[in-house]
Amino acid sequence: MRFKHIFGVPLCGALALLAIAGCADDELLNGQGDGRPKGNGIVFGASANYAGPITRVVYGDYTYEDGHEGDYDSRLSQAINWEEDDQVSIYSPTSPTIKQVDYDITKSTNGQENLAYLAAIDGQDGLHWGSGTQDFYAVYPSKASMQNQEMANQFVSFENGVLNGFIPVNQQQHISYNSSETDPAKRWTVTPNYDWLWMAAINKGFTVPTDGTDGGINLDFVPLTTTLEITFVGPTTVPLVQFNVRSKSKKNIVGQFTCDLKQGSTTQVGNYSNIPKCQHVNNGTVNEFATVNMSYINEEGEREEAINLAEGEEITFNVYLLPVENLTDVTVRVAGYNSSSKTVDLGSLDVRLQPHQKTCVKIAAPQISAGGTNTWIDGIPDNVLVSQLSIPGTANTFSYLYEGNDKEQFKAQESDIVQQWNAGIRCFELVSDVNGSGDNLDGAQLLCNRQALGITFGQAVDQIWQLVNSSNGREFAMIIPSYGSGIGHPSDGNGVLDYANDLNQFYRTHTGYKYVTYDRNLTVGQARGGLIFVARITSEEDADRSNWIGTMPEPVEGVFVDEWGSLVDNWARRGYTLQDGTVVNNWARSLNDQNSVEYYMRNILENSRDDNSRPDQYIRPSWIPSRDESKINFIHSTTRKGGGAGSAYIHDWRRVVPEEGVVDGLRPGSFFIAQTSETRYEDWWWYDYYFNHYAYWDPSLQEKKDDIWNTFIASIDANSQDTQAEQFYINSLDGYFVDPTIQQSYLPFVTGSSVGGVGLGTGGIAGNIQAYANYINDWFYNEIQDFGENNIYGPMNVVLLDMVYQSTGGSRLPSTIINNNYRFQLKTADDFNGGTDTNNSSLSNSGSGYGNGGALIK
Repeated sequence: MRFKHIFGVPLCGALALLAIAGCADDELLNGQGDGRPKGNGIVFGASANYAGPITRVVYGDYTYEDGHEGDYDSRLSQAINWEEDDQVSIYSPTSPTIKQVDYDITKSTNGQENLAYLAAIDGQDGLHWGSGTQDFYAVYPSKASMQNQEMANQFVSFENGVLNGFIPVNQQQHISYNSSETDPAKRWTVTPNYDWLWMAAINKGFTVPTDGTDGGINLDFVPLTTTLEITFVGPTTVPLVQFNVRSKSKKNIVGQFTCDLKQGSTTQVGNYSNIPKCQHVNNGTVNEFATVNMSYINEEGEREEAINLAEGEEITFNVYLLPVENLTDVTVRVAGYNSSSKTVDLGSLDVRLQPHQKTCVKIAAPQISAGGTNTWIDGIPDNVLVSQLSIPGTANTFSYLYEGNDKEQFKAQESDIVQQWNAGIRCFELVSDVNGSGDNLDGAQLLCNRQALGITFGQAVDQIWQLVNSSNGREFAMIIPSYGSGIGHPSDGNGVLDYANDLNQFYRTHTGYKYVTYDRNLTVGQARGGLIFVARITSEEDADRSNWIGTMPEPVEGVFVDEWGSLVDNWARRGYTLQDGTVVNNWARSLNDQNSVEYYMRNILENSRDDNSRPDQYIRPSWIPSRDESKINFIHSTTRKGGGAGSAYIHDWRRVVPEEGVVDGLRPGSFFIAQTSETRYEDWWWYDYYFNHYAYWDPSLQEKKDDIWNTFIASIDANSQDTQAEQFYINSLDGYFVDPTIQQSYLPFVTGSSVGGVGLGTGGIAGNIQAYANYINDWFYNEIQDFGENNIYGPMNVVLLDMVYQSTGGSRLPSTIINNNYRFQLKTADDFNGGTDTNNSSLSNSGSGYGNGGALIK
């Protein structure tokens, strides 16, 4: 059919998708010497246009109205071409032996590229003839030939003629760019994953041949999948990172479906009334949107983060949807790179998607403002659990205000709070001491390098609250109050109690906020417009509270996380042990603390008398405690408002040592601390003996990457189960590299101790933040992208970042983490509580879309 021009802008018609047609040349099909394989069993014929070495089916040429060849608006149908390594699965209930067999595609050798055969896989038996008439039901792709076997094994089956198929939320597509192409409309090429182009063939009542031949049987494959072919036309104003297709009325458009082929009659090309009806299978998750990530591999073979279209350039995607019902209210939301999004309402332009058919639209690239706000939570349905989300956050959020001469060693952020919010950051860490002039945290100064930043805790919360209010109640923010004493962590616990009590008093006196307490039942709808406080107050050294004056109070609002405070190197949580298997202290309590890593990593080398030269810095101590994987423990207990208990899995340690050569100028090994001397008397003479003190650091970068990745996987695994996760996950990428030029980066942290006038109590509070952020952010970005090509996404929960906007990965990661929320089936409270979906429209963040309905172009 054809759509009429709307607002003067033409729309490409809904195309009846021409599937692999039955062979129309009986002489060819039944002829001799045509390369037809003999096969151990029935051999089927199917026509196709061979299209090269790709091992999937591929889209072929369009057909056009007479006299309109090449006219986009005159396309009628499109071929789907077989590839030789494809497989289909065929079921025949009356086959006398095996009832169902996977068949290979075999290309004809008679010179006609449009002819192919289906023969049983080499060495395997095929279907066999019965008697009288016989029915055949076939499905593409066969489960065994699908690229993503994890998804196939979890969601796909074809038994007794019934297909249980699956169409994922996240539809990975291979995008490439050819700058040498002179036609700008042809520079971009996109190949979808044809696993989700489900096709079926039905041949009922075929007369069983009695002459010893195969009877010229043919299978006519037609698509089951509903397909939206969408073309974006440049230029773009900001790079595009993702687009989402969804139904305004919240219809399920992806997910699991079932189709009983036995209920169909035939699958003659173009006769869709004979195709059996398919049904959506409700598995209790959100299936309202399909998502396409728009990152690509550039001509140098490097991953790029987003798509930029020049004037006249076009890029075309095929999005697969459930073959269940007509869709008349489809919207397309396009997200800019660390910016806002815009939505076009195709339904208002009379675009109608029909089961088993392809609909083509061409859309002007949205003109997104570079300074826009990514209000991504707005697009999440209300009944989705907050534990299902992936939330980007910033460590020491307001440290961008620090302007000391050594700021590069201490500040974790350069972007201000508005830039962070606009980029989609929704978790903010506020580091402060107690309020020295009162009992309310409102007036406590935020800190960086234990120095005041000129903004109080209360002022910072107010700024975040105003940003939440600016979203019309559709967003929310998490705030991590973090105790960071200006004198270090007091060992008597009084500072901890003061901080907790001051924070509670802040809650009592600031009643104008909407407070939300996190637990595993919290939904996005309940959290909208609110502040979720998750406080890090106590540290490992506060675990023994018997000698405290008082006990830790319950939080008046939000959550208190136990033993997550000033972690320094966090040796114990990381599983470092002594030779007898005892887990070490988190840090050394003194120079003689033999239960610490620091005791063993210090290296004291004696020089000759009267000689103060420094020996080789790469001498390693004889033994240093090592990591025991079985002793790793990142699980913290939590206390919620009202006294409820819970737990949180928190990976968070900052000091990282790269391997030699990974980062220019940085290395593992020995680092000089100080030199001491003593006077000795020998044979009536006295001599000065000199001692050089070193700290030895083994590489730990791989350990950091392992912990980041393992936390990522643990969060996905826990939150993807059929039961709600017990732990909430916080994955901190915050940290720095040990640097030979920054003494505090390599000083071991030893409480209240010094060597040669060098205080060790400041060890570990500074480092090379920028080099670390550049490395770790780029690494994590690429790992996530590579992982997503062949795996099922899931919730990351909170990911704390350094240097948002200031490194390549730092710019990419916020969008990457945010986009993860649109790449998998989100679980809802209804899955566990039997509730109802109360989601509001997800389009409120999009304004009026773009083009006033004129987004569809010729």
